[in-house]
Amino acid sequence: MKYLFMCVFALLACASVATWNMLPTTQFKEPTIYWVTDPNPARVEQIAIFQRWLKKDPSRPEMRVLVDAANSRKEKKVIQGVSGVGGDTMDMAGGTDMRYFNAIGLIAPVTETAHKLGYDVSTTWEPIRPLIAQDGEQYLYPCNVAVRMLWVDYNQFDELNVERPPHRWDWDTFERIGREYVQKANEGKSHQDRFMLHSIDTETLYRSLGLACFDETLSFCQLEDPRYIKALEKKYQWMYDDHITPTAAEQSGFDVEAGYGGPQIFLFGQGNYAMFIMGRYSLIRLRQIQQARLDAGKPMMKLDVIEPPHGGFPTTRCNTRALGIYAGGKNIELAKTFQSYLASEDYNMQIVRDADALPPNPKYVNTLAWDKPLPLLPTQTEIIFPYEEDEKNLLSNFRIDFYEKLDKIDRESEWSLQKDLPRPPKPAKMSDEDYQKALAEFDALYMASMPVYKSEWGMHDRFTDLMENIALPGDITPYCVPETVSMEIKNAEDEYINNRATAKDAAKRAADRINAEIQRTLEENPDIKPQYEKARADQKKIDELKAAGKKIPASLIQNPFYLRYYKVQGMLEEEE
Repeated sequence: MKYLFMCVFALLACASVATWNMLPTTQFKEPTIYWVTDPNPARVEQIAIFQRWLKKDPSRPEMRVLVDAANSRKEKKVIQGVSGVGGDTMDMAGGTDMRYFNAIGLIAPVTETAHKLGYDVSTTWEPIRPLIAQDGEQYLYPCNVAVRMLWVDYNQFDELNVERPPHRWDWDTFERIGREYVQKANEGKSHQDRFMLHSIDTETLYRSLGLACFDETLSFCQLEDPRYIKALEKKYQWMYDDHITPTAAEQSGFDVEAGYGGPQIFLFGQGNYAMFIMGRYSLIRLRQIQQARLDAGKPMMKLDVIEPPHGGFPTTRCNTRALGIYAGGKNIELAKTFQSYLASEDYNMQIVRDADALPPNPKYVNTLAWDKPLPLLPTQTEIIFPYEEDEKNLLSNFRIDFYEKLDKIDRESEWSLQKDLPRPPKPAKMSDEDYQKALAEFDALYMASMPVYKSEWGMHDRFTDLMENIALPGDITPYCVPETVSMEIKNAEDEYINNRATAKDAAKRAADRINAEIQRTLEENPDIKPQYEKARADQKKIDELKAAGKKIPASLIQNPFYLRYYKVQGMLEEEE
């Protein structure tokens, strides 16, 4: 029996050693850092590009990056972080997550290194900067940047002989066009199944009236304001009186699976909605819909992006998925190198091509690939060219080489796919004859998608225009948990939309509960009371200046919304 146990122990020991050697981190001689992110297939390409980017500068350290998609949920990152085993780098929402993770000590400041390595806050979009830095310290850098815009299919308006929505429009124009559209689109039907817009958030409405959720110093919720009440009533009107947007019951009545981007993109594609609100990343799904239409011999949608309707002040919301560095990690300096990669041309051009929102560094929207996109590699490439496992690096390297050349192609010249761009390498076990057939199939698929991408030419400047001129981040007060704010607003709005409260009562409920939460936070965290009291003193000065009709010093304002709003209104005193 003793020898039996010894044999079993020896076998288990051998198995343990074998298992250890099979772990990803033991396959490389270089140090390994983990990137806690979503399981998007694009991460594979982004890491492959990173490995090549590292080698372009001999001063950069050698390392490997592995994706940890199993722990990407916020609660998992927190549990692992406070337990001392967090991932080296973590994706998070800029602003809200940054403040929370910073408050519990889970993310490291990177201000000094960001300046040194060229990825400080000045290298990203101005409206996004408050979402990656706090109290003068930078903590994050964007992975991508999203701005909410209205996607429109002009064909739906043209077919009904309804005026096309303009790029900028006020509420009256929205209502006039919307009423005509839904009347003509549903004429003769027993029930309405076509709407001009799938939905619109109340925040966009009340902000366009010059109101933010919090005041100028972010110390008081002001949703009891008549402008918020007006926004609530307008949303209700468009839903129940004008039927321009569907009710929740009408939305759930559509029998459709969500898919990437949600059901609204599918319903937009089949004509139930003439418009929907989402970021540039919608193109990932819209390109698939356009290609399916083309392959079926149907006309493509006539796509464009326009601003949300406004009540006097055109505005929309922007946000970011950003990368932070785990403060308890053992590879902080290596993680900073990876973070700096997000500002590079190599990474940004991948975002530009994939249409995964806007690139974090705005410099790269001034490129041919942005203005006039060309097709990505066919999704069937790996099937057409069946590489063995030990040949996968051939495909990865080909993909990077292909796109680097594609980005520089003169769109106006008579370029050739066969002569001007790299060709897919031949798999070792594929015959020459089969390889030539595979190349022909690859070329046919690639060129078949050209009309889809060319239909976007001239449209992408609209994304830049919205981001630079009307986009603003959401209000984030340091005196209340953002999730609580969102929950209280949603609960109050649901009460009103479902006829359980008046708009005035719903507005008062939201404001009262959020302000009560601020007071509770102050009681539980007395250390922030001096900061709050200073904010209230500054707010009193601001209120006095407004009452006197005087300009407001920028140094008194903490809310990014009011910095932009007062500047546009000529009410801001900008200081050097």
